[in-house]
Amino acid sequence: MTHSELREAGVGEGAIRHRLKQKRLHRVWTGIYFVGHPDPAEFGREYAALMVGGEDAALSRKTAAVLWGLLPRQVDTTIHLALSAQKRNREGLLFHEVDLHPTEVRTIHNDLRITTPARTLLDLAAELSADLLERAVADALRRPLTTEKELHTVLARHPRARGRRKLVAILQLEGGPQWDRSKAERELIKLVRKAGLPVPESNHRMGSSSPDLVWREQRVLVEIDGFGFHGDRIAFERDRARDASRTAEGWRTLRFTWRQIRDRPHETIARLAATLAIAG
Repeated sequence: MTHSELREAGVGEGAIRHRLKQKRLHRVWTGIYFVGHPDPAEFGREYAALMVGGEDAALSRKTAAVLWGLLPRQVDTTIHLALSAQKRNREGLLFHEVDLHPTEVRTIHNDLRITTPARTLLDLAAELSADLLERAVADALRRPLTTEKELHTVLARHPRARGRRKLVAILQLEGGPQWDRSKAERELIKLVRKAGLPVPESNHRMGSSSPDLVWREQRVLVEIDGFGFHGDRIAFERDRARDASRTAEGWRTLRFTWRQIRDRPHETIARLAATLAIAG
């Protein structure tokens, strides 16, 4: 609740101070209180932040990305808010003066205002590495939280936005932005692009499994073996049985380890290129 809401409910200044002392009210930011319990309900801090920001405020940047599921929950709990006019930052609350088009804001969880996935990605472009940004863009497109058309519309609307060039470059990547589950997949896709080979699909669902990389036209699959996932006999036997089933269906399966990709990139890409050439 806000200070004014408490007063309108008939709670006087003295009663507010008494409730704070008795820990029946808990101050979040000046003029904003949690009632009855210091630990907020789900999205409690986000709702409180929007109360501070005012009617035109919207959750943005990393805060919005976490809520959309495009970034993992941050250790840093700072909340980012987009506003039409700059306000003084508070502890744990950062304001960003930006020009938000009405179509770049959505409401989720009843009345939680948040920047759209497309606008969130544009705002994040200046802050994230190219790898993380590509993964976030690919994730947003595959779920789908946004579309390439929406991303291009936001880019056209904000020609001077920081990070705009990086986001444009990711959308123009050969084969489009790729979603991956590991650093090894990212590095192998980089090798594929550098070698001028066809860019595969990443983690495409095939029956009950999702191969790491798929060249559908050539019917070639790549699985990246990590000890954490394949380090026991049951997993080893299961993977080989799956490879045999795919071979019977006309697919060729290659397996690489992170060390092969990292330490022997030329050998790895040559082996892959030869397999793709034979297959198609």
